[in-house]
Amino acid sequence: MSKGIVKYFDAFKQRLLKEGEEFNENDTTEYLDCLSCLKKVNNGIHRQEVILWFNENDIDYFNMTDLEMYIYYIEKNSVR
Repeated sequence: MSKGIVKYFDAFKQRLLKEGEEFNENDTTEYLDCLSCLKKVNNGIHRQEVILWFNENDIDYFNMTDLEMYIYYIEKNSVR
């Protein structure tokens, strides 16, 4: 998984763990460092390609968000 996506999830977990702190759900400042990675994925992997792969591999994606689908697709198709 890319470092940008990992940072995104870590930041999200930290926000959930902070109790009693006022939370502004519309403030996306902490995700600015993820933009370049998200744009790279958006420009490099077309949604139709992801959907076709899910269908060809008989994987149910009905309850998945687009972001979850991309993450799963990248994890399963990366050469390590």
